[in-house]
Amino acid sequence: MQPKIVETTPGGKEPLASREQIRPVSGTFQLGALVVPLALPPMLWRYRIVHAWGDEDPWSMAAIGAAIIGLCWGGPDAPEVSFAKHGRDVVSYGEVLYEVLLERGVTVKEMQNAANALIEVVADSLPRPEAIEAAAVPTGATKEPSTAPSSPSVSPGTGTPSPATASADPSSSA
Repeated sequence: MQPKIVETTPGGKEPLASREQIRPVSGTFQLGALVVPLALPPMLWRYRIVHAWGDEDPWSMAAIGAAIIGLCWGGPDAPEVSFAKHGRDVVSYGEVLYEVLLERGVTVKEMQNAANALIEVVADSLPRPEAIEAAAVPTGATKEPSTAPSSPSVSPGTGTPSPATASADPSSSA
């Protein structure tokens, strides 16, 4: 069975008002027979998930998949496993969540299907490099390369280059 991400309108109610660390979004995802409210985690947690995804170790990937499910699970039935209490370590959190999901009757295949669908949603929610670049340049301004020569930084009060730049300065050969 192919996992589905279903867009919904939650009737004006935010399903996760009680879970302040998660920002609600409209939609659901399929986890076996369950239809789970979808909530994207905070932005930096999303980066952690995407960075961890693709680990070569299949055991870590199983844990990362469970972590994605847990971090995107909104609503009152979300597993009560704290990402923060696991040091925001995706694999450590996912290992515990994997067991919780198995205890709830979710199969390994159902976890894989849901995780594969959710990683796309999480990755698509991240800002694109061109959007970040556009936001960094004020409207109407053009970004031009600097023509000013770079100079080494000087240690305060000494007039000598600081150690960080002294080795980079070609005139400071010993």
